[in-house]
Amino acid sequence: MMKKYMFLWGVFALLGLVACSDETPEEQPERMFALTNLNYSGCKSYVESRSIGDNEYFELKGTQAGNLLVKHANAVFNCASDKFEAKASIEGKTITVTELDVIKDGVMVKCICPYDLDYEIGPLKEGETYSMTVVSTYDLGIDDPNLTPNGYETTFSFVYSSTLSKTIPYQKE
Repeated sequence: MMKKYMFLWGVFALLGLVACSDETPEEQPERMFALTNLNYSGCKSYVESRSIGDNEYFELKGTQAGNLLVKHANAVFNCASDKFEAKASIEGKTITVTELDVIKDGVMVKCICPYDLDYEIGPLKEGETYSMTVVSTYDLGIDDPNLTPNGYETTFSFVYSSTLSKTIPYQKE
């Protein structure tokens, strides 16, 4: 019985020594800027033509983690869209997001659809003013040097805050 108590006392003593260590916890490495959590809707309605930017807008929401939730609502892409991809970069206080429409079998059809794209970018710094350019383009999935993707872009500014909640209409350039 005495051996059991001595063993338990030894275990508790070791736990106490480990818990009272002088070492400071390692600092978290700085997060790299990235675009994550891309989601998108299906085609909301088929149309043959529509001016780029009609009914199109961006919803921006800050997060406690220092990220920006972006909803590109009614983004105009081809009806033959198979999937969407997106990437983002930052240089100084200038953010560039490229939204890429991947076309089924490399064949575009003569209609367009509004889609909603949602993604998260960050980290961003509280109180900083950013300029953001969103480039919407397509990929036919064909390796042909004569094809250059068409697309459109818009640029807007915002002041980042974890409590940011802002709607920005699409601005034709």
